[in-house]
Amino acid sequence: MLGTEQVNLIPRMITPLLEGVESIRVTDQVAKSMGLVDNQIVRGVVEDRQGLARLILNNRDFELKSSKKFKPGDVIEFRVKQSRSGMTLQAVSTEPTATSSTSTSINSLLSGGDTAKILSLFYRPSQPSSLAKLFSPESIDKIMTQIGEKSFDLKMSQLMSSMRSFSPEMARAAMQNSGLFGESMLSKQSVNRSDLKQFLRTILNFMSANSPDRIMLNQAIDEIESNQLEAMYFQKNQGISYNFVIPFSDSDPVEINIEAEEADVTDTDNKVGRDWEEDIDDRERLSKNTIIPQNWVVNLYTDSRELGEIWSKATLKSEMSVEMILWAADQKVFEIAKSGEQFLGELFSGFGISLGKFVVLNAERPIIEKSLTGPGQVLDVRT
Repeated sequence: MLGTEQVNLIPRMITPLLEGVESIRVTDQVAKSMGLVDNQIVRGVVEDRQGLARLILNNRDFELKSSKKFKPGDVIEFRVKQSRSGMTLQAVSTEPTATSSTSTSINSLLSGGDTAKILSLFYRPSQPSSLAKLFSPESIDKIMTQIGEKSFDLKMSQLMSSMRSFSPEMARAAMQNSGLFGESMLSKQSVNRSDLKQFLRTILNFMSANSPDRIMLNQAIDEIESNQLEAMYFQKNQGISYNFVIPFSDSDPVEINIEAEEADVTDTDNKVGRDWEEDIDDRERLSKNTIIPQNWVVNLYTDSRELGEIWSKATLKSEMSVEMILWAADQKVFEIAKSGEQFLGELFSGFGISLGKFVVLNAERPIIEKSLTGPGQVLDVRT
């Protein structure tokens, strides 16, 4: 179903994807002062400020890196996106071209599909993973028992990995088969490769119309397609965002989030970062060919029957080092993870990566209150 904001969007026909406009990162302090919330739509106006095109949002001045595409007076609408790495503004439409370009953009996504459906997927609010719920052992076993087809069991074995024998090759296959790339594989006639979304749609065809499990299957498919739209948007704007679930035959599913973030240019040991910082200081030399150093961030989450809830964040830096932080709600799991630092370091070393930092916390991963972050805030450390 569509919320109030999505319903209001339909008559205006806002294009989900706007090529060539980079996302704008917003600090927590600025987001708080502007009253920004996840999935909110905000409108900015391009103004000339001393010969430079600047974006004015709620009386605040932002740099517009794609300024050559716009002229003073142009209106750009952004969707507020809250992710683990912070808050960004993602361009979704421009006023001068909204009417003419929308139909083409939307139809190209789903070949003339339902516009309201596309918008509901694109503006899908944050919620617990339907895929993870579907691939919990009790749920998937129940569904497969209803189907009772050996051919489905064969395909399922190709899509479900084994936690005990998990390998980099299996991780790569799980991402390829996650459903994010299904249409791409079909266009390339990769008919022999299994795909999670295709598999779930096939199961739907064999279930009765009044089966309560159909709702769970449709929600899982919607999640995949919403993740596809988000990945496509970031790709169009030179970004990275992949969200998918790895199902296991001998363990609970694991939720994966892969994204890229700008490297810390204040790190004096990072030569690439220093070179980029010099380019930033000289705005005239900053061009499309400037290589901005980026870190790869991989977030994992699982709710295991044996181990409890586990979160982890791994940041692979441009100098081939990795920093990891792990949260474990269970005390025993915390102790086990804490004792595994040496083994983890040796594991990364086998791939030419050094383990720079490894932190284990016996707690749930915190959701930081935005009002408590940002410059000027005070932290009480008294005991």
